[in-house]
Amino acid sequence: MITAHTAIDLERACKVLGIENLRPAQEEAIQSVLQDKHTLTVLPTGYGKTVIFQLPALMSKGVTVVFSPLIALMSDQVAKLGKVGIPARALHSGIQAKAQDRAMADIKAGQVKFVYCAPERLNRSDFVGALQALPIARIVVDEAHVMDEWEGDFRPAYAKIGEAVSQVHPRSVIAAPAPAGPRTVRVIEASLGIRFTALHVLPPDRDNLTYRVVNGGSWASIREFLHDQPTGHRGAIYCSTVREVEKLFASLQPQAKQRLGKYHGQMAINRREAIQEAFGKNEVDVMVCTNAFGLGIDYPDLRFVVHTGLCTSLDQYVQEQGRAGRDGKPSTCVLFVPPDARSTPEYFLKIKNPTVNHIKAVFMYYATHKASVVRDSASLVAREALGHESQEPIVNTCKAVLRRANLINTWRDPAKARTVTFLANPRTLNLPWRADKQALVLRVYDWIDRWGERDGETVRLKIESLVAAMPEIPETRLVQYLLDLKKVGALDVEADATQYCTRVQTREFKIDEDELEEKRKNDWAKYTAMLEYASYERSTDEAREFIRSYFQTEEMQLRAMVDQTPEAMW
Repeated sequence: MITAHTAIDLERACKVLGIENLRPAQEEAIQSVLQDKHTLTVLPTGYGKTVIFQLPALMSKGVTVVFSPLIALMSDQVAKLGKVGIPARALHSGIQAKAQDRAMADIKAGQVKFVYCAPERLNRSDFVGALQALPIARIVVDEAHVMDEWEGDFRPAYAKIGEAVSQVHPRSVIAAPAPAGPRTVRVIEASLGIRFTALHVLPPDRDNLTYRVVNGGSWASIREFLHDQPTGHRGAIYCSTVREVEKLFASLQPQAKQRLGKYHGQMAINRREAIQEAFGKNEVDVMVCTNAFGLGIDYPDLRFVVHTGLCTSLDQYVQEQGRAGRDGKPSTCVLFVPPDARSTPEYFLKIKNPTVNHIKAVFMYYATHKASVVRDSASLVAREALGHESQEPIVNTCKAVLRRANLINTWRDPAKARTVTFLANPRTLNLPWRADKQALVLRVYDWIDRWGERDGETVRLKIESLVAAMPEIPETRLVQYLLDLKKVGALDVEADATQYCTRVQTREFKIDEDELEEKRKNDWAKYTAMLEYASYERSTDEAREFIRSYFQTEEMQLRAMVDQTPEAMW
């Protein structure tokens, strides 16, 4: 039986995971991990990065903790490990409270070899305490490049992973970013509090991919491309914005011979999950989507990936087009370049790189505010500090910069009040729960019905009052019971808006302007490479040579900054 306290040899580990052959770069990276080196792996999309930490985990005693921002990836990997008898647990917001309780009990008992969790889990002291009590072998940071994402302060909980490293003392840390240059790697090292001593990097293109650049491309061109695809060929069409996804989907659907789906972050989570599941079951042939689609899910049989416009960097473009042909079969990557292709990516770049004046104006809004804790929205700050609500995206980035500089502290104050509308008495419905859970859910329903601040069929519910009435039930579980009642059609539950809170840490405005300028130049240099790649209709050989030359330069820069012992070189 495999547990946190067992180790097996390489031959048996490969057999358990169903691995017949390892690629050369995988073997060398695994060797670095087994030597307990802090390892950076920058490998092509679909190359099999998970093997690099899963095999050493089975060959070593201790627990491997994997931090990932992708719920779909965590669920997929935990399910695959479970099927071959490897105890793994996931902890994230998509798991019901009772299942999380069981997972935590298994983790604390030392029965788990892998723990997959979102970085936000580190906000919970009980989780950190559980890790400190375990023999942690390694910490894996998936999608580590997001540590250098500033716009909107994307996943700020990633900053807490460095604290976890210092608290649980793993033997080594493994970081797996998307294509990343020296600046991003320096940010990752600083955030984790380590120095990488082993680097494994390969060029991101693959020989089975055919590249096309189509200048002047229009939606008619995309429609023609779809019409020319052989029956049964599946693919993804990546758009720059949600609005473009909606409009292009509506334009293509009436005449498309394929079954189309659409996917973007503004869709309800249940709709996103349903369409993603349909695509996985081959019930959808082509997905019109933003770059949120495909993260963490392995669709090996995509025969084409289309981009309807420019990305903000060549790195981003190559990562996304690398989702084509993961099974090694011939596949096509097409970049359509419309006449106005520069407007959207350059708008995004300006959001990612606010001016010092913008940052200072947002800081002064908070520094001069009469309240010690400011509850606000980005649109309000944009209007008051920058003069117009349209500056809201820039405000989010400014707040991220200020937080990183320790000038402000920001957090979300979760909504405590909920509006509940009675739809049907659950006792008249076909309830799917076991008797013990059903009794608890009905108890919650009865309390709301009796004690809620009622206005006809609508009740104003304060969660803290419900918690006080049923102190033996954790708050997270009570909230889950509300959602369960909503799912079966007994209640409609709508939460108040989350409040965004900000506290000024210091009254002196002081930021590293050199760092801001370095980031701005770095971002625009990556975008310039994207422009150069798209400047004319290259042949596949020319496109491949351009991509390899670009990433070869990044690789040489990375090798110059990572301390490597001779046996780690390859």
